[in-house]
Amino acid sequence: MALEERVSQMENRLVKVEAELPHLRDSLDRNTNSNEKMTEVLNSLEKTMLQINYKAETQDNEIKENREEIKKVKVKVEELEEKGKFDISIWIKQNWPWLLITATLGIGLATKMLGG
Repeated sequence: MALEERVSQMENRLVKVEAELPHLRDSLDRNTNSNEKMTEVLNSLEKTMLQINYKAETQDNEIKENREEIKKVKVKVEELEEKGKFDISIWIKQNWPWLLITATLGIGLATKMLGG
């Protein structure tokens, strides 16, 4: 009887395994498909990240170039501002003989006109 019980238990187990086998195959197929899709997504993500990295490097280089251009423009503007400033003391030093002559003539003319 022990042998018959063991055979019966084995038959019950076999029936359960046969009943679960289609579900296990279906689950395995779904997992395989899921893994394949995940692999595709990861490959696509890797390509996207490489493109983003390239674009970021390109933008970084452009920003550096723009900064250099801005520095050059700033230097030129400062030079123009310096050239455009009117420094009265420098002007007087450069033109003092004419100022002296003009002042002398002006004072002489004013004296003639007023007191004459």
